[in-house]
Amino acid sequence: MNKKVKFEDLGLIDYKKCWDYQEELFSKILAVKSANRKEDKSDATENHLLFCEHSHVYTLGKSGDKTNLLVNKDYLKSRGATFY
Repeated sequence: MNKKVKFEDLGLIDYKKCWDYQEELFSKILAVKSANRKEDKSDATENHLLFCEHSHVYTLGKSGDKTNLLVNKDYLKSRGATFY
């Protein structure tokens, strides 16, 4: 078992940019696990602890709908907020 953790302080970062980075890290972990299964190997996967901060953001879950957002784009812009 790999008990090492890679710590990264990403500081102030755009929500989407950070999300994409997390997806990239996750994809690399899945690739190692997949190779381990296919090739009967036991290469360790990396563990990550990420710290970050981002501006205000509104998100919708998988069952959400844009109509659930009760503010318009102008309001979001006035607050420095984004919507995903």
